[in-house]
This record gives sequence, C-alpha cells and structure tokens, in this order.
Amino acid sequence: MPLPTGKAISSKDLAYIFDIDDAEANPITREAVKDAMRLYAVDLGITVGANGNGYFLIKTMDELQSYLKTLEGRIQGIRERKSLVKAAWCKDHPFQKTLLEDLDTPTA
Repeated sequence: MPLPTGKAISSKDLAYIFDIDDAEANPITREAVKDAMRLYAVDLGITVGANGNGYFLIKTMDELQSYLKTLEGRIQGIRERKSLVKAAWCKDHPFQKTLLEDLDTPTA
C-alpha cells in the first residue's frame, strides 16, 4: 500500500489490513513490521520510520535527519534511565556492584 510522504499508518491499522489478531498495544504487528524491515528494507531500499502516529516512509534527507535525531534522543533517554536504575540498585545493594558491572560486559 503506497503511503504519501509524511503520512503515518498505525500498527492498529496495519493489524486490520493484514488481518492480525493482536492485543491493544499491537505487539504482534509491531514485531511483524520489525521483521519485515530486517528482511526487506535494505534490499528494497525502503526507509521506514516510526513515531507516536505509526510507521511512515522516509523520502527526504530532512525527514531522515529529523528521524535520526529523534532516535538519538530516545537512546539518550534510555541511557539516563539505565544509569539511574543502576545507581539506585548499587545504593541499596553495595556489595553487588561488581555483579552489576558484569552485566555491561558484552559476551562472545
């Protein structure tokens, strides 16, 4: 289904279009979109973004830059929350600080 540039389609609408029986937050549909992006987006040159309104096609450099800036902001917010959670845990469980640091070490 072609979408006009800048026009988002919600996961609820996608679930309806593809006849996916999904819960209120549409986790099955959202995962299906991610799977499709992993499998086809790069090969077909389809650049998909997402926001609170749904999924949309990115057609211009301005749209891409704006979306990437949004993602960077979300990443920073997650890092800040992670740091706060770890700090709170360490304060309440000081002897487990080393175990917590091990969680940040990538495994092979």
